[in-house]
Amino acid sequence: GVAGAPELIGRGVGIVRGVDGDKCLVHFLDAAGDVWVDVSRLAPADELAAAAVTDMEPCASYVEAAYKWSRLRQALGLETAAAHHLAPHWSQASLAWRQLEAWAFKVSPDLRASFNGAAKPGAWRHFVEELQLSPSDESQLLGLQLLSAIHNGQHFSSDMELALSNGVIEQASGDDTEPVPHTVRTQQATLGLIGGYAAYSELASTRLYPLELVAGWTRFFRDQLPHTHGYIVAAASFNLRKFFCVDLLTGELRVGPVAMARRGRPSLPETTLAAVPRESAQQHETTPALRCQLVKWLWQLSDRLTNGMYSFEKLIPMQPASIGVSLFPRTGSRASEAVTRGIRVRASAVFAPEQECVIYSIRMKLLDPATEGGLSKEERGFETAQLRGRHWVITAANGAEDHVRGDGVVGLYPLLKEGGWRHDHQNSGGGARFPQHVEVGADCEGEFVYQSMTNPAATFSGELIFVPGSLRKPTGEEFNVHVAPFPIASGQNDYIY
Repeated sequence: GVAGAPELIGRGVGIVRGVDGDKCLVHFLDAAGDVWVDVSRLAPADELAAAAVTDMEPCASYVEAAYKWSRLRQALGLETAAAHHLAPHWSQASLAWRQLEAWAFKVSPDLRASFNGAAKPGAWRHFVEELQLSPSDESQLLGLQLLSAIHNGQHFSSDMELALSNGVIEQASGDDTEPVPHTVRTQQATLGLIGGYAAYSELASTRLYPLELVAGWTRFFRDQLPHTHGYIVAAASFNLRKFFCVDLLTGELRVGPVAMARRGRPSLPETTLAAVPRESAQQHETTPALRCQLVKWLWQLSDRLTNGMYSFEKLIPMQPASIGVSLFPRTGSRASEAVTRGIRVRASAVFAPEQECVIYSIRMKLLDPATEGGLSKEERGFETAQLRGRHWVITAANGAEDHVRGDGVVGLYPLLKEGGWRHDHQNSGGGARFPQHVEVGADCEGEFVYQSMTNPAATFSGELIFVPGSLRKPTGEEFNVHVAPFPIASGQNDYIY
């Protein structure tokens, strides 16, 4: 029966891999020899907008699977050529949303509640007509079309309010017509699904836009910036300092450093970077794999969240209301960890293209004896220890080193103790001599976290200088706590979020 659906498989060949009860397991090989997927386990529900669209329940037979794939193609309005590549991309889009749903449900009901349902029937066609997209343009947006068919981006009343105030949309409906309280706006600012980071006064948190705002902000950018008609804005930070767009010429997903454009750079194409790494320099610019970069990008994010590389935490360390998806890696090669005399230091960095810099995170904690790497106070030689200074070693790609030394970190001198730390800080007078200029602060729980900026380079490492006891009442000689090297590259050859 495989040959009975040539419009579905194009030039591909179906291979029966086995039989599971009455379920026929079929793989497709395309003309290049790449395995598609187990089609019988990827058939969506008959109605595109139904909740079962991401359940991917096995079909009773190949015929049923082929029929449902054909129905999906018709519902999406795809041409035959696009249908040949539909299965792997729909599979990846469905998997990404399922993983994101499960992860968000576990970490934050508010984040999960921000997911819109499937785009309404006719919404995609209205979107295409509103932006006057050609068939070629539409084919480059297959990824956006597939993702919005499952969840049409995120919904925040604060986003709708911002769009209304800028003339991006003409009117709002329902609760979006009411003024957004400041507390709600603050909470929603950091709930972007694509994640964020903060340092000093800079904060980014990127949300995935619904089709209505994709169209609205695309029109806005076309009016405001030169040479932007070939781009579709798919996601942006709550403050529009950073945005992601699809290049309609190449299908690439690109991230826009808006700050550079405002400084007078000539055009958007020159101030955007590839957000998805190229798998091969020989890959043709208009291949279907490239055309669905948005799907691949979101799937990679769902995988990183599921595997614990990124976490859900305060983006601004001392502000509980700033909780959101943090893009500082917690695991893998982009994070480091070292323990010295019971003090653990974890470090990582994220490239911030809109700032043209790297934002790094340093986390310090005095481990209790029951934790791996922890020591008793007798073994480590102190009950508390207070940060006095830092020595950073920033290594360039050519091996050149830049050494940075200073007191405390961002004006803070945390005193570490088991279970938490004390928020000691530099006083505002500045006239007193060290350590008298350090004021005693409030007790805090958990690990001390601080975030700062640096220029992109190869690696970042160094030492934190601690005093046993406290700065005012030392109980021994100061000692160095190792900060293991971690990369601070510009984001090339990696996914940018």
